[in-house]
Amino acid sequence: MTERSAPRFECAPASCARAEPLDATASRVPSWLLIEVHGAWGAAAIEQSALGEHLPPGWRAELKRHGIRPVCIRRPRRPPASDDTSAATVFHVRPRRPGEGRSEVWTATVGGLDAIAGLSAAIVAGLGAPDAGPGPPWTPTTDPIALICTNGRHDPCCANFGRPLVRALAEGPWADRLWECSHIGGDRFAPNMVLLPEGLYFGRLDPRSAVEALHAYAAGTISPTHFRGRSTFRLLEQAAEIAVRRRLADRGQFPGIDDVQVELRGVLDSVAELVVTACRVRHLVRVRCSTEQVSEPLTCKGPGDQRAPRFEVLEIAAR
Repeated sequence: MTERSAPRFECAPASCARAEPLDATASRVPSWLLIEVHGAWGAAAIEQSALGEHLPPGWRAELKRHGIRPVCIRRPRRPPASDDTSAATVFHVRPRRPGEGRSEVWTATVGGLDAIAGLSAAIVAGLGAPDAGPGPPWTPTTDPIALICTNGRHDPCCANFGRPLVRALAEGPWADRLWECSHIGGDRFAPNMVLLPEGLYFGRLDPRSAVEALHAYAAGTISPTHFRGRSTFRLLEQAAEIAVRRRLADRGQFPGIDDVQVELRGVLDSVAELVVTACRVRHLVRVRCSTEQVSEPLTCKGPGDQRAPRFEVLEIAAR
């Protein structure tokens, strides 16, 4: 009689089972570099893909130093093996904090992945002029982008939950704006979606809630239900924005995507005081910051006994 192997640990169902909050879990990303890469992706998709052989030593570290996060992307419908897959679409996305200007997207098409290092160098060179684009061959675009993480080599939950969501959305009106992507942070909240250029993170989506989030975004606002936060805010600021948006949604008010501004006043004894301005009203928000010991791994392949940040909204008072 053979022994049955223990069931494989899955971080996303485990996170749901322990009722881990989604609030204030979005990764901080000042700037994005999205690179279309055909073929297989490894756990470290940038290096362990067709792109890796074309990158000079220290490429990723140099981008990180300038606040640029590179991500592999691909269309949900992969091209047949007979098609020419040497050409690649590339996006550079520069999100802005509400009140600090318009978030921007530039795009370029390259004949091969060997051009990526040169394109990224043009981005870095243009960072000294924040009001200018990166220059040719980059061109500005106003088209939004929806990313859904499906990088199963990095974390199985991203593929197991992300790919069915991609298939469901690929038949809808967002098909032309939809991309699979490599790791974006928060595997245990899969399936994850990021809406660019603003850097809005959503987690634990199903087809219905994803469509609701996309409809709200198209209408110029944010659905607060599965909202994890925005990549231009610190975690404390994310917690405050989400709390105020939910309070207003309960009253039938839905501020625009960039119509909620957050100012961190200070932190005393692990309690932060923030001012959130929305719908022409200033709200004083007090948030308690803490960490929680989690015995389970936070990712499918990670170690157990980790600490995760927690944010408890203590007060929302209109001023």
